[in-house]
Amino acid sequence: MIKQIILVALGGGMGSVMRYIIALKVSKHLTFDFAFPLGTLIINVTGCLIVGFLVGMSVRCNILNNELKLLLIVGFCGGLSAKISVLYWSSKIK
Repeated sequence: MIKQIILVALGGGMGSVMRYIIALKVSKHLTFDFAFPLGTLIINVTGCLIVGFLVGMSVRCNILNNELKLLLIVGFCGGLSAKISVLYWSSKIK
């Protein structure tokens, strides 16, 4: 259990830092006259694409073990886009 928590924490930290860096870069280079959170949109779309790719590869090719799923999908993508972790866990409800 501790190993899983550490994996999620490490992935979440990396995803959160990535979210911050992307938001800074987008806000620096793309400015508009209106207040639209373009950085948030880019981050959330990117997070969704990454999760879709990882889940698809995991199901189709079985290349991700449970530890990598926790690190990359729940942790990294959850830190990158907070809504992703909710979507992932809600898909596990049966």
